[in-house]
Amino acid sequence: MQMWLPAPPRLREVTDELLDYIRVTAPVVEAAARARPGDCLDRRAALAAVEEARQRAEAGPGNGYASAISFARSLGKAAGDLLHQQRRLQREEDAR
Repeated sequence: MQMWLPAPPRLREVTDELLDYIRVTAPVVEAAARARPGDCLDRRAALAAVEEARQRAEAGPGNGYASAISFARSLGKAAGDLLHQQRRLQREEDAR
């Protein structure tokens, strides 16, 4: 299977979009999670996703294109996890 990788300018664009998403979404998810009781499993999962996303964002890419690809993939996973937790918390809030 042939795999196409983005050109460096597009990779930078995608990486910047993911970083922006994490910067905006992490505090929202964190606030929603902190509003839950301390023993709530969903609270713990959401806060863990926030911490993981922030750590990945702060790590930054290494040197070279392969490292930039790995960094973008890592950010994509973190952003996906944040989105999942945000939706999960919102569904629970809507159910109340």
